[in-house]
Amino acid sequence: MSLGSCKTLFNSQGNSTLSDIPKDERIKTGLTDSLVRISIELDDDVDRTYRKIKKCLKEIRPQA
Repeated sequence: MSLGSCKTLFNSQGNSTLSDIPKDERIKTGLTDSLVRISIELDDDVDRTYRKIKKCLKEIRPQA
């Protein structure tokens, strides 16, 4: 994952940047595998970005 990008990114922390921390330690601190990190792009259309984020979140958690 590149934080130098100007795109909206969704990232599962348990499978990437936090994978070096043992799972039991992550869970104790609240960093579960279901944690999703969102980096929001630089955009002049905030409403469009919001709709995109909402759509993606509904795909991974339909009841949200």
